Amino acid sequence: MQKLLAGSSKYCLTAKQLSLKGYNLVSDKSEVLGFNMERDTLALYNTLGIRKAATEEEIKKAYRRLALRYHPDKNPNAADEFKSINHAYEILSDPKKRSVYDKYGEMGIQMLDSVAGFLFDPETVKWSAAIVFIPYFIVEAIHLYPNIIEYLTILRTSKVYDEEGNPSLKAKLRLFFDTFWWSSIRIVLSILVVLKIDGIIKGSWGAVFIPIYLVGARYGLGIIQEYIATSRAEPLQNRGKLDTILKAIGFLIVGSLFYTLVGLLAARLDGHTGIKISSVLIPVFITLSILFCCTGCCLPCALVNWNVGDDLEGTNQLIPISPNRRITYPLETAGPSQINHESSTTIPTTTEYQYVNPQA
Repeated sequence: MQKLLAGSSKYCLTAKQLSLKGYNLVSDKSEVLGFNMERDTLALYNTLGIRKAATEEEIKKAYRRLALRYHPDKNPNAADEFKSINHAYEILSDPKKRSVYDKYGEMGIQMLDSVAGFLFDPETVKWSAAIVFIPYFIVEAIHLYPNIIEYLTILRTSKVYDEEGNPSLKAKLRLFFDTFWWSSIRIVLSILVVLKIDGIIKGSWGAVFIPIYLVGARYGLGIIQEYIATSRAEPLQNRGKLDTILKAIGFLIVGSLFYTLVGLLAARLDGHTGIKISSVLIPVFITLSILFCCTGCCLPCALVNWNVGDDLEGTNQLIPISPNRRITYPLETAGPSQINHESSTTIPTTTEYQYVNPQA
């Protein structure tokens, strides 16, 4: 058996040798799913002493020859070898199992019989990413329809005319950009993602995410233009300048977290296995922590102060009245002869409260 395996080794290369020759052995579904499995896709072929490209007839001949040689009736001490030969033939004689073994090794065969077996099934229907994204494109088309109606409606108004009342091409282009720029970004990004998944685009994922970078550039330029405009304004309008500075600070914080996430995700998708998924999600964790802090601490304090301010600015306040005060009213049955110091009835009361207007 050892001599047979030694003679067949010239047809086989180990995974390490293939890696040294420049073959990428991990760029498949197992890497995308995050499985870190040591795959030996040649062991069963070595057991039968055949090439990896052997035909079904060659597999049968090799199995019959080895089964006769190592059958327990002829060779009682070779029970383990006979069991290994049967195991190898059982997998390699089944086209489905052989296809899985050629990609993922023994681990793939084990996973094929588990709950996640559909992920390793070679007969799974493989659709183009363009077909998978059809529902998304339909949603975008539905969302684009109101924008078109809005654009055509505004074209009939005075917003696209200059000061002299003539149609302005610059105003029309600006209106077109303001109406369709966000939809265009989403559609272009989805098309680039589809082309990248289908392998039509060979560039990195960083290039695919260029439309996302343009969104940040657009908002950043808008803040810069707003700051320049407020800087040239009169000193009495410094309030607008302060608002612009606060907006810029918020943009820097949110933009840094978001584009860090995009960069780490692009690097991970490009195959940089040194970047873990937990590292990619660090900006998300930071953002959720900030939101939790704001909603759990800052927001309740703001609501409490807001309610107190409403009470102080309200028109009705509850003010205590002295218990010595009385409510008096004349007797309805009293006549002229009955008017004296007892002509009115007094009703003692305890401490009373009434609503008064402090601004009156």
